[in-house]
Amino acid sequence: MSVDIIRRYRHRIEQVFDGNPAWGLTPFLPFLLRGTNSHYGGPKWRTPSRNKENQHPMPSPLRLIGGVLLWTLVAGAAAAEPPRVASPDFEAPSLTEERQTLLLSALRGQVVLLNFWASWCYPCRYEMPHFQTLYDRFHEDGLEVVAIAAYDKLDDARAFQDRYGFTFTLLFDGDKAAVEAFDVKTVPQTFLIGRDGFLIPIPDPRTGESQFIVNDPTIWELPETAEFLEKMLSSQQDGNKSASGNVSNVKVTYTVRIP
Repeated sequence: MSVDIIRRYRHRIEQVFDGNPAWGLTPFLPFLLRGTNSHYGGPKWRTPSRNKENQHPMPSPLRLIGGVLLWTLVAGAAAAEPPRVASPDFEAPSLTEERQTLLLSALRGQVVLLNFWASWCYPCRYEMPHFQTLYDRFHEDGLEVVAIAAYDKLDDARAFQDRYGFTFTLLFDGDKAAVEAFDVKTVPQTFLIGRDGFLIPIPDPRTGESQFIVNDPTIWELPETAEFLEKMLSSQQDGNKSASGNVSNVKVTYTVRIP
């Protein structure tokens, strides 16, 4: 009976080790946890005796093996690496430079902190000075901050920039090319893009969880976030020096827009 079950679920076992633990683990849960009740999908384990009073549940060694297997599958699923997600590309005009645009992929080789904001958004106003602090601290190590004004009026966004004088890159997403590329429905939203063009999960030190999209503006003021960026920049810098040269000398280059 056990051999038949293994054969029956062989393709599910292969899916577990191919990186799909949720699909592979589901059919085994009732078998491993109960194993004695056909209502839960498990076989009835019997002793050689046909006396119903002598019917026993799954023998303890098999139950132990099943528990170990279940623990192994769950631990493997928890330790699985997050999926690699390539950053979308877009081109958007500069907020501060007339008739100039920036192609996001032109920053390949840098670590890009990509933020979507609006002048009317109070959480955005709260986090923007912290982006300036991170930019001043880590720009020489290869960090670029690109802040895109989205769902905003051009005059209001420019007035906000004129008031605070941020020195990192600011864009205006008038045609919504950027928000459509990243499927941004609200602001603020922040992404972290590695030197290889793939998104990097951003950890929240308070919860221990990591996310590709950050909406909480208070994360950027935490010292643990700065430590994470510092370690991440250092670990990625060595692997990209040979391909990108000295990353601290890379500058944002705009493309002139011809009306």
